[in-house]
Amino acid sequence: MRATPRGARARAVPGAGRADAGSALDELSRLPDVSRLAGAAGQVLLYAGHFPPGLFVLLGGALRLEDPAARPRGTGPSPAGVETGGLPALVPPLDELELPSTKDVVVSAECDLLAIPRSLALASPVVRRLLARSGARPVSLQNGTKTTERS
Repeated sequence: MRATPRGARARAVPGAGRADAGSALDELSRLPDVSRLAGAAGQVLLYAGHFPPGLFVLLGGALRLEDPAARPRGTGPSPAGVETGGLPALVPPLDELELPSTKDVVVSAECDLLAIPRSLALASPVVRRLLARSGARPVSLQNGTKTTERS
C-alpha cells in the first residue's frame, strides 16, 4: 500500500445522487490523519478475526471480501467472495468498527482509498457528517449480514 500526495483530491463521484458528494470526499481527504492510499492487486487490508484499524473509503478499483470459514484451509479464494468495485464504498460500516472482521478484505484490482483511523472515525462528528454526504455505501464485514454489492 502506498500513500499518495497529501494534496491529491478525491475524484468526483458519478451517480452519487448528491451534488456535494465529491465535495464531501474532498473535505474528508483533507482532514488531519486521513490518508490517501493506492492498493495493488493481492494486498490484504484486513484479515478475518482482526479488528479494523479504521474505515476505508473505496474511491476507485475493487476489493474482494473472502470468508475463510467458507473454504477449506489451503485452498484459493472463497466462492462467497463479493466484489465491491464502484464509487464510493465504505468498508466497514461505522457500526462495525469495534467488531472483529469475519472476512478477509483483499484488493482485487488496483484501487484508490481513503484511510480514516479508528480513533478519528469514532470520535469525530465531522467524519460522520462527511461520510453521510459522500454517499459512500457500507459494505459489511460480518457474517449473517447483507453485503452491499457494487458494480
